[in-house]
Amino acid sequence: MVALGCSFDARVDGLIKNRHGTYYSQQRVPERLQRAVVRVLKSSRPRQVSLKKTLGTKVLAEANSRAKPVLMEFDRTLPPLRLLRAQGA
Repeated sequence: MVALGCSFDARVDGLIKNRHGTYYSQQRVPERLQRAVVRVLKSSRPRQVSLKKTLGTKVLAEANSRAKPVLMEFDRTLPPLRLLRAQGA
């Protein structure tokens, strides 16, 4: 029995592949922090819905190993934003 549309590759959560085959690491920003992320990143957008960074590889195994530190960095970015939002800045 073959499952159509399913991939059996083991993948780290937060990995996406663009149309050129390059992997990116992406994490959704909670709605209550989206405006604070814009201020910290000095973006011209009204809201920042996700944090995204290229992993610079087209190989899934390399992308998995490169994604973990990037996702950890995203996790370190969000707690200070919670404090910034709590202070009303």
